[in-house]
Amino acid sequence: MPISQGQAKISTEGLYVLLSGIYEGSSYIELPVDVAIHVNSSSIKINGKEVVIYNQTTIEVSKCYGAEVATDTFTIKRLGDTCRIMFTPLLNLSSGELVVVSAVNNGSFRRLYVSTKNMIFKSYIDTLNVGAYTFYLHSPLILKVKIVEVAGG
Repeated sequence: MPISQGQAKISTEGLYVLLSGIYEGSSYIELPVDVAIHVNSSSIKINGKEVVIYNQTTIEVSKCYGAEVATDTFTIKRLGDTCRIMFTPLLNLSSGELVVVSAVNNGSFRRLYVSTKNMIFKSYIDTLNVGAYTFYLHSPLILKVKIVEVAGG
């Protein structure tokens, strides 16, 4: 995730708009401020294309102002003139949860939570491959998506 560095200030609202792009198909974001990135990420591959799932990632923005923001996927907290962006863990294999990512018609990706214990799947994935295991899903499809690798990081 390339991020440019600069000396400008940015509001938490501006950060929210930029960060929302990560989950709407953007491959990278650019911030006009100095940042420090701490990443513990996991990834999966869909049809050979790797998609990064941010897991316990923190971005510290040096010059930031505005109200704190909290969403389902990330939180922006103010610490004086610094903002700390914390991403919600989305992949936690140790607790038996998988993140299943499916393609949608506009080319962006949508996260789905799948319980491996109860085998509850959403409607528009036909097969799920995790290691040597294949699960077949009988339901209407939007796009055929095959997860060929799940790797924890």
